[in-house]
Amino acid sequence: MTDEQKQVFFDNWHNQWIRPEIDKRFDSTGVPDNFKIRECLVMLPRGQSPIVQFNDEFGWMVQNPNMSNGKILADFEVGQPIHLYDILKIDGVLPPTVNGERVAFMYLYWDGFHYQLFVDFLPNQPDYDSNDDRFTFSGSVIAHHLQNIIIERIVIWAKQHIAQIRGIGLWIATPLLPYPLSKIVERVDAGEPEEARRLLVEYCDSEFITDKLVKTWYPIKVFRDRQQVFDEAIQAHKCSLYHASISTLINHIEGVIVDWLHEHLPPSSKVEKKTKSRIAQFHDVLLTIPQFEYMYREALEATIGFLRENDNGATPFQIFNNWLDKIDPNFPSRHAISHGKYVPELYTEENSIKLFLLLDTICQFMMFYEVRVLGRDLGNIAEKANEPHSP
Repeated sequence: MTDEQKQVFFDNWHNQWIRPEIDKRFDSTGVPDNFKIRECLVMLPRGQSPIVQFNDEFGWMVQNPNMSNGKILADFEVGQPIHLYDILKIDGVLPPTVNGERVAFMYLYWDGFHYQLFVDFLPNQPDYDSNDDRFTFSGSVIAHHLQNIIIERIVIWAKQHIAQIRGIGLWIATPLLPYPLSKIVERVDAGEPEEARRLLVEYCDSEFITDKLVKTWYPIKVFRDRQQVFDEAIQAHKCSLYHASISTLINHIEGVIVDWLHEHLPPSSKVEKKTKSRIAQFHDVLLTIPQFEYMYREALEATIGFLRENDNGATPFQIFNNWLDKIDPNFPSRHAISHGKYVPELYTEENSIKLFLLLDTICQFMMFYEVRVLGRDLGNIAEKANEPHSP
């Protein structure tokens, strides 16, 4: 539909279902100033009046969500709370019911930019049979929306504890969303930073780094050009040669950003010479990404803040003006390492993992830009990158 047709459709839908319910509820007092419709469920049981619910007045029954630590729903007692850090992924939801029977419904929700409407009229079809495969409910769209809500809440939670997260040399790292970042936040909030570190190292094993991180980078040219560098760093990491993996990766944090800016800035613009200015330039380019979801926008700000820091905190570019300055060992210091200052505490498995995570976070934001701004098909590029080359 055109924008005009969409507006007419939603106006009619609002007047038919939402306005009567609002009038019924608030006719005598007026609509409260703080009443905002984030989501709305309209259920249409046969032979009964419509049931209209807003926001927290309803929920969704979730079927077999992926849980952390190998748990399943049966491991939880009835009434036992399920926390954000217990959930890995919601793949599907069950259709709403009234008196135990599935009903037709319409579900309206705000996705951060637009209202979306999901409609299921199948239970009101004359030949509807709940045992007929033709009428199987697919709740994947709703499940995806609920998954995004979970991630948003984890990002909000992480933002509230950003000082504690930064204290262990982390940021809102996109490859750790939703889990284990949710559990890491819970641990630092509980005053158990060492437990948070242990969880990070256990979760980000060599298989995770190889398959979930590095193998996904090659659609981005500045990463693809460095394929041999990253492959060697992975091999060093797998062999516990963290001096080698960290020394190899640390300079490529700025390297991929600068090469990418040279590739994407217009000819009239020049890449800045100082690291801090380059990070700001990178930030400005990424802010042009359209319809940037809240969770990723906040993760971007946290990442840029982590890169931009220019003090003695645990960041890639912490200050190193004097040889005898104390170096925070919670993240590899590019300046100290490049100048040959040897701080044994920097060369750990944990810090090697963090460098892979930071590179992946940067790469993901580059992907957002190249897909949404430049319209590139990165999936096709990835397939070609993985094709065997002729001798």
